[in-house]
Order: sequence, then C-alpha cells, then structure tokens
Amino acid sequence: MKKKALREQIIANLTALSTDVRHFQADELYQDLFASHAWNTSHTVAVTMSTETELDTQPIIEAAQQADKRVLVPRTFPGRQMEFVPLTDAVRLETSEYGIEEPVNGNATVKSAIDLIVVPGLGFTPAGDRLGFGGGYYDRYLADYSGQTVSLALDAQLFDTPQWSVKEHDIRVQQVITVH
Repeated sequence: MKKKALREQIIANLTALSTDVRHFQADELYQDLFASHAWNTSHTVAVTMSTETELDTQPIIEAAQQADKRVLVPRTFPGRQMEFVPLTDAVRLETSEYGIEEPVNGNATVKSAIDLIVVPGLGFTPAGDRLGFGGGYYDRYLADYSGQTVSLALDAQLFDTPQWSVKEHDIRVQQVITVH
C-alpha cells in the first residue's frame, strides 16, 4: 500500500477508536514507558506536543516534570529541520502550519544533551520500523542522534511487518512499546 493511503487509513482507524479503548490502551502504554529502562535512566526527555489523532503526550510531559526530568519539545524550521527546546514557563507555544503547538522562543538543546526521544508516528513494527507523517523531520534529526529512542503504539498503529516501503534514510526506533 502507498504511504499516503496507509497514513489516511491509520488516521481513520485512530479516529474511530472509542474513548474508552483509547484511554485503556494509552494508560497501559504510559505505565510501560514509565517502567522502562530508557525512561528511568533519562534526565532529559524530548516529546512532541500531540494532536487530537495522536496518543496524548500531556501525561508523558507531566510525569517527566514530576520526576524532575527536563522536558523538551520540537520546533520546526525551513528545510524540514527541527530542534528541541526546553518546555519552561517562559516558553510561548503557538500552533504551526501543521496544527502542532511549537515553541516560538527559547534556545535549542544540543542533541548530545538529550537522553531520550519519544518518537511520534502513525505506524510501527515491533522491530522499530516507523511510518511517520511524511515530512521526514524525525528521520533527519535521528540520523546522527546517539541517545535512546522509544515509540508508543496503540493497537491501530501496530503492524507485524512494514506495510509501507522502508527506505535507507528511514531511522528505526530502538524500542516500540505496545499494548499487551
């Protein structure tokens, strides 16, 4: 299946999930993330500001803050590039052209100072293959990132094998947390 059609299908499946099922699966994913080695050994965690169709990242942000972890959120700029900025009270968020809240101020953190990136996506395999949203921002960023990466996959996002073409520049996620 073509990536565009598969993305549309996954988004439709995510949108069709009942609130109860979504909350049940999300709670299980959060618990597994918070129990993971990657989470427990990290001091600086980068996480996206989720949209309505995605897994809600607010509980991840709040748990990180409660655990005294430094929370970073992405900011995009031309050339399909991005950087991560500390999410502090001084940071102002505005909705980007993609409908994602991004910081409009604040200084970027160098990659080597980021312990863990919670990588978003639409489709995942247990081996770490990832179907993103099509911009390539995370693949570009992760190409020379040496820290830990993890993704959380609701049932509607999990595939045994990639149902999309995996290219040489596609970066695998080190750990995909799934619903049991």
